[in-house]
Amino acid sequence: MLSAATLWAAERTSLQKDLAERGQVTAPIKEWLTSAGCEWPEGRMPTADEAADWLQRPMRIVGMVKNEGQPGGGPFWVRDEELGGMCRPQIVEAVEFDASNQQIQASATHFNPVDMVCILEPGQSLAPFVDEKRYLKATKRVAGEMAQVLEHPGLWNGGMSGWLTRFVELPSACFQPVKSALDLIDRH
Repeated sequence: MLSAATLWAAERTSLQKDLAERGQVTAPIKEWLTSAGCEWPEGRMPTADEAADWLQRPMRIVGMVKNEGQPGGGPFWVRDEELGGMCRPQIVEAVEFDASNQQIQASATHFNPVDMVCILEPGQSLAPFVDEKRYLKATKRVAGEMAQVLEHPGLWNGGMSGWLTRFVELPSACFQPVKSALDLIDRH
């Protein structure tokens, strides 16, 4: 994944130079942005300023494993009306689904990230890329009592919502969840 991230970052640098020289969005720039999770509505070409903005965002390559029944979320494509209906890849936790979209969650083919490579510019602020509207409501044990907790955006579900994203499939052997000591019993 590290070599794929290095190549992906080099592609971006080349496209940034091309955009700066031409001053307009070319088909290869739009195709690259689409593959990085910026799917504009059909027939809409981003402006040069929009493309430049997206090309400067932090990037993440997210390794997912096939869903084999573990609890949790997974990779989904989410339509963002605040971005003009753009459809973007996001990591969505199971508790973020309500009754109206359980069917979508049930059809998930892959499971939450098991590996992630991030590409950032030195000193780059990550705050502008957080989706503050995303949150998790969960039940947890606090001081021996069950409590409802509200978590604002987690690292990958809301904290990286505005990042350029590529999902890649990894072998299931890469996923070794440990949420309790009992999880260690079933290891091979």
